[in-house]
Amino acid sequence: MDINCVKDSKTIVKYKMKIIIFSFIFLCAAIIISFFTGSFGITFKKTMLWLAGMGDMSSGEKFILLEVRLPRIIMAVITGAALAGSGVSMQAVFKNPLVSPFILGISSGASLGAALAIVYFNSSALMIEALSFTFAIGAFMAAYFLSRSGGGTTLLLLFGIAVSSLCQSLIGLMQYFADTDHQLPALTFWMLGGLDSISFSSLTYALPVCVISLAILYTQSYKMNILTLSDAEAASLGVDTARIKFVIIFLSALVTAACTSKTGVIGWIGLTIPHISRIILGPDNRFVFIFAASAGAIFLLVSDSLIRFINIGELPVGIITSAIGAPFFAFILLKYKNSGWK
Repeated sequence: MDINCVKDSKTIVKYKMKIIIFSFIFLCAAIIISFFTGSFGITFKKTMLWLAGMGDMSSGEKFILLEVRLPRIIMAVITGAALAGSGVSMQAVFKNPLVSPFILGISSGASLGAALAIVYFNSSALMIEALSFTFAIGAFMAAYFLSRSGGGTTLLLLFGIAVSSLCQSLIGLMQYFADTDHQLPALTFWMLGGLDSISFSSLTYALPVCVISLAILYTQSYKMNILTLSDAEAASLGVDTARIKFVIIFLSALVTAACTSKTGVIGWIGLTIPHISRIILGPDNRFVFIFAASAGAIFLLVSDSLIRFINIGELPVGIITSAIGAPFFAFILLKYKNSGWK
């Protein structure tokens, strides 16, 4: 083996690790800044003195810091990481750069569940979360079992689009019957995606589900690389492609549903961030997955902090992610249109 090739390989790995470490440092900085961003002014110095036991904070300041901003920051981090990580996973399985976590009807199913809760259960927060999660998973499972007749991931993708379209038509029906004074605005606001109603109770199952599922997905990142080969080639390397694909797709759907049921539909993170990650780090999913998770968390957290910084009310964060993500994605397509899918 050529020693120079080995050295070059080690250098590339070190370079990628430095980028990943830098992204985590940037994420920590974004978290700290987000704590002190908002219409209710709390200074960094005062907080540090309080944490050190050398100062005091009012009950209102403690409530804003610990009960309002802390759970919101945690949800932004895990949601951004979950959407980006599941985007990397699903693009690897489908071998398609245009696949996102919402392509299998997950977002439409979640929106339908939320619509039913808002229209028929008096906008109960518990019912919104429960039904949106149930319908999100139900939409995915419907697409999956319909595709079992053959056709592999391509047929799954097509059935996902069909299920999504059906859910959208039912959502339109819910909007038609919704009360225009209260229910329709609530449904519209939920579908735009936001973090304004997040509390610690919102993290009860979303946090462990996302952390455990993302950890398992990361352990499969090497097999994601193998799945870029044909099924026959992957099988020759000892990979049970059918089982691995189901595990990856199911876990990706699970984390997406868990987050979407809490935050509403927040788009473009699962589509744009994986592209950026591959441009920076190349096609190896072992590096791309962890960097994308970090970058997704940063993107959503910064977007939410931007809303609070400019102080224009509780603008749905999904509007910001779409406003930034869509044109940036178009720019990526134009700049790298000849590079192909890697």
